[in-house]
Amino acid sequence: MENFGTYIRRVRKSKGLTLKQVETQARVSNAYISQIERGLRKPPHPDILKRLAKTYDVPHRELLVVAGYLEEDTQAIATRR
Repeated sequence: MENFGTYIRRVRKSKGLTLKQVETQARVSNAYISQIERGLRKPPHPDILKRLAKTYDVPHRELLVVAGYLEEDTQAIATRR
Protein backbone atom coordinates (compact mmCIF):
# COMPACT_ATOMS: atom_id res chain seq x y z
CA MET A 1 0.00 0.00 0.00
CA GLU A 2 1.23 3.52 -0.78
CA ASN A 3 2.14 5.84 2.06
CA PHE A 4 -0.36 8.37 3.35
CA GLY A 5 1.29 11.41 1.78
CA THR A 6 1.35 9.87 -1.69
CA TYR A 7 -2.24 8.72 -1.29
CA ILE A 8 -3.56 12.11 -0.16
CA ARG A 9 -1.73 13.91 -2.99
CA ARG A 10 -3.18 11.48 -5.54
CA VAL A 11 -6.71 12.01 -4.19
CA ARG A 12 -6.31 15.80 -4.16
CA LYS A 13 -5.07 15.89 -7.74
CA SER A 14 -7.77 13.48 -8.93
CA LYS A 15 -10.36 15.89 -7.52
CA GLY A 16 -8.67 18.80 -9.30
CA LEU A 17 -7.98 20.68 -6.08
CA THR A 18 -5.06 22.97 -5.35
CA LEU A 19 -3.42 23.14 -1.94
CA LYS A 20 -4.94 26.60 -1.49
CA GLN A 21 -8.44 25.26 -2.20
CA VAL A 22 -7.93 22.48 0.34
CA GLU A 23 -6.73 25.04 2.87
CA THR A 24 -9.88 27.11 2.42
CA GLN A 25 -12.35 24.22 2.40
CA ALA A 26 -10.80 22.05 5.14
CA ARG A 27 -9.40 24.89 7.24
CA VAL A 28 -5.95 23.28 7.26
CA SER A 29 -2.79 25.15 6.32
CA ASN A 30 -1.67 24.49 2.75
CA ALA A 31 1.93 24.33 4.01
CA TYR A 32 0.92 21.59 6.46
CA ILE A 33 -0.86 19.60 3.73
CA SER A 34 2.16 20.02 1.46
CA GLN A 35 4.46 18.68 4.18
CA ILE A 36 2.20 15.66 4.68
CA GLU A 37 2.09 14.99 0.94
CA ARG A 38 5.90 15.14 0.76
CA GLY A 39 6.30 12.76 3.69
CA LEU A 40 7.79 15.39 5.99
CA ARG A 41 4.99 14.97 8.54
CA LYS A 42 3.06 12.04 9.90
CA PRO A 43 -0.63 11.63 9.03
CA PRO A 44 -2.77 14.23 10.80
CA HIS A 45 -5.08 13.77 13.76
CA PRO A 46 -8.41 12.01 13.02
CA ASP A 47 -10.29 15.32 13.44
CA ILE A 48 -8.28 16.85 10.61
CA LEU A 49 -8.79 13.68 8.56
CA LYS A 50 -12.54 14.17 8.96
CA ARG A 51 -12.30 17.66 7.42
CA LEU A 52 -10.06 16.36 4.62
CA ALA A 53 -12.47 13.50 3.91
CA LYS A 54 -15.29 15.99 3.42
CA THR A 55 -13.13 18.21 1.20
CA TYR A 56 -11.88 15.28 -0.90
CA ASP A 57 -15.30 13.57 -0.90
CA VAL A 58 -13.90 10.27 0.35
CA PRO A 59 -15.05 8.18 3.34
CA HIS A 60 -13.53 9.27 6.65
CA ARG A 61 -12.91 5.60 7.47
CA GLU A 62 -10.82 5.24 4.30
CA LEU A 63 -8.50 8.05 5.40
CA LEU A 64 -8.28 6.53 8.89
CA VAL A 65 -7.22 3.18 7.39
CA VAL A 66 -4.62 4.68 5.03
CA ALA A 67 -3.28 6.86 7.87
CA GLY A 68 -2.85 3.77 10.05
CA TYR A 69 -5.43 4.62 12.71
CA LEU A 70 -7.66 1.67 11.79
CA GLU A 71 -7.07 -1.72 10.29
CA GLU A 72 -9.01 -2.60 7.19
CA ASP A 73 -11.30 -5.53 7.80
CA THR A 74 -11.10 -8.59 5.60
CA GLN A 75 -14.71 -8.27 4.43
CA ALA A 76 -14.04 -4.81 3.01
CA ILE A 77 -11.01 -6.16 1.17
CA ALA A 78 -13.02 -9.11 -0.22
CA THR A 79 -15.82 -6.77 -1.32
CA ARG A 80 -13.40 -4.56 -3.23
CA ARG A 81 -11.91 -7.52 -5.07
